[in-house]
Order: sequence, then structure tokens, then C-alpha cells
Amino acid sequence: STGGSMATATFAGSTTDFPNPERGWYVMPKDGEMTASTLTRFSEAYNTRLMLYQVNLSSYRAGPLPQSFLDALNARLAAGRAAGVKFILQAAYSFDSSGNDAPIDVVLQHISQLKPVWTQNADVIPFLKAGFIGAWGEWHSSTNGLDSDANRTAIKDALLANTPSSMIVHFRAPDDFAKWYPSNPSAAASARIGFHNDCYLANDTDAHTFNGLNDPMREYVKSMTRNTGFGGETCDNVSNPEQRRITCEQALSEGAAYHKTWLHVLYSDQFINSWKSNGCFAQISRSMGYRLQLDRVAHPTSATRGSSVSIDVNLRNTGWARLFSKRPVVVTLRNKSTGATITGSGGNLSTIDPATAAKITVNVTIPAGSTAGDYEVQVSAPDVWPTTAGDARYAIRFANADSGGQAWDNSTGRFNTGATLKVQ
Repeated sequence: STGGSMATATFAGSTTDFPNPERGWYVMPKDGEMTASTLTRFSEAYNTRLMLYQVNLSSYRAGPLPQSFLDALNARLAAGRAAGVKFILQAAYSFDSSGNDAPIDVVLQHISQLKPVWTQNADVIPFLKAGFIGAWGEWHSSTNGLDSDANRTAIKDALLANTPSSMIVHFRAPDDFAKWYPSNPSAAASARIGFHNDCYLANDTDAHTFNGLNDPMREYVKSMTRNTGFGGETCDNVSNPEQRRITCEQALSEGAAYHKTWLHVLYSDQFINSWKSNGCFAQISRSMGYRLQLDRVAHPTSATRGSSVSIDVNLRNTGWARLFSKRPVVVTLRNKSTGATITGSGGNLSTIDPATAAKITVNVTIPAGSTAGDYEVQVSAPDVWPTTAGDARYAIRFANADSGGQAWDNSTGRFNTGATLKVQ
């Protein structure tokens, strides 16, 4: 049984951009930088747990990928796991304007060969940029005709068939969405299709990504990305730079409208430096992706051994996007004297839309053999993968300020609410 009286704890928000998995600014390590020590240094220097890693297939345009290449790729992703980061992965044959890629049969063979790598490393690859086609893998200027409608569809189908269901695949051209899922952004999102825009805010067309500011596909993408997110980078050297939508007002408005989840922190300098000098860089930083803030925790003041206690956790998402991995809320009761813990979990944080509040009730069963005494009430959202669940760097850090007995614990990935429950 539980005690008749209730305890309530409320929490202050924070304006700090805490590094969190699967969202925020990203940096782009090169092959030689895909080591645990270097990735850790990047993570700390740029306050991020997200990297974009470009898989260079230029040496294999004419045949299969050797096992040595796949082994090296697995080792680099393992280094990311050791560093506590996750990746947006992009495979391509050309990283310049030549668009020198591979024949369609080779591309489909490579996608099939990469399936075990994507599957084995799904814990650290939440997002995939479609890649493979043409210049920079951005689905244009292919030397092998990969940018035809038929080949684009074949590569899309192969990517969706060979990637885990947890992985969102981001594509570059909104016109493709209109062909694949006519007037149905919900169907596109259900198929795990996201959007990446590598000339975000460049001009009125985003360097020909759209047909203008009033292109109907803008509304399509805004609806689709509510469930799959949007990422990319800004760019320079477009044909009409005087139309750049570079102001803070435009960056904040479009970030929210398109559910911006991740953006390149080092490109382009003109945009990044403008946002810093005009005072909105910090707001953009903390708004990208999800931002989950605890508001209130309510629970009985006491409970007996062998009973179940219900704990209500009120929180809200103040970010621009949803969390895209299905994480529950975990409540941990920690004995103040012995350090022993009792846990329960409930709910799904990925269902909380931007600018939305939610209450999640977590039931914690107290074993009959538990030690009586006072227990701290702690709240967390650890990763769901067995390989990363125990690593506090992969836990979601709530957007709450430390205050008195309320504090984030970097070693456990749990927020101590300052509340106490007595077990009798």
C-alpha cells in the first residue's frame, strides 16, 4: 500500500544547450579522425553528441566492397560508440562537382553489402542521408544516370529495405516525395523518409531545392518532418546570394516550421557568424531537435515493501522536433543509506510533439525484500539499445537547471528530483 499523502516537486528550466543524442549541431570527422579520442574531443569542443560521417566509396565504383572495407567501417562506428556519439551516415562515390558515381547494379550491390553494417550499428546510426547518387551524394549530376526517376526509385526502395526500422533515411529532393507519395506526407513519414536540405536558407529556392517560397512542397515537407525530422547545412556561392534568408527571425521561424533536428556547425561561416553576432545562435542551438524539460513530479510520500507505487512525471518538449527513438521515462528510487536502487518505466517520449506538454505515469514495484528507509526519486531517459543503455552519455539530459537538491548526475544519466519516498 502507499501512504495517503502526496509529495510534489517542481523544477526550473535552463537556457543552456545540453548536448543530447540524435539532435543538434553536427561536425564531420574524416576517416583518420574516426577514433574514440578524436571523436570525444570533437564532442566536447562543439558541445554535441552527433557527427556526420561520409563513407567514401570512390575506390569501388566498378565492383563489390571488400570485407576489409566493411570491417574498417565497423571499427570506426565502434569508435563512435566508445566516444558516446551517434552518426548521420552518408555513403557516396563523389565528393566534388563531377558527380562521378557508379552503375546502378554496383550501387544496389553495395547497399546490400552495407545492410549488416547498418544493422550491427543501428544503436549509433539514427539517421542516414540517402547519398550514393551524383555530386556529393546529393542526387544530382550523376555520370551514370542514377538521377533518373527509375534509378532514384530503385535506390530509395533498396535503402528502405536494407536499413533497420529504427533508422530514418533523409532524401534531398522534395519533388521525389511528390512522385513517391503523391499528396501524402504521412505515408512518406511512415516509410521512414526524412528531408535534408544542404542549401538551407540560401535564397528563395534554397538553391533550387524548392521552386520558390510558395512552392506547395514546402507545406508537404513541413508536415512530413513532424514525424521524421529535417537536417542539413547552409551554403555559399548560390546564384542570387542577395536573397539569402539569413536573419535571426527567418532562421528561428523556419527552424520551427520544418522541425529542424540537426545542422552543420562549421558551414557556412556567413550564416553561423551572422546568427552569433545577432544573438540567436544560442537559441537555435537549444531549439534544434527535441528539448525535454521536467516540470513536475508527484508521488505518495510513503509505500510499503511488496507494493507498487505510481509516480506522475509532467514534462514538455520545448524543441523544434520530436524525439525519434522510442524511449520510456525511467523512475529510479535510490536508497539514501545503501545506494540500492529500484526502477520502473513507462510511457514513450517520442510521442511528445514540439510545444506540447505530457504526463507520464510510471509504476514502480517495490520488492518485498527491499531495505526500508528513505529513497531519492530520480528520473531518466536512457537509450533503448542494450549496447548503449548503460552509458550515461546516451541518456537524454533534461533541460532543467541544477538547484539545491535537484541536479543532473553525469555519472548515472539521472536527474535527482530532490524528492524523497519512504519505504516501510
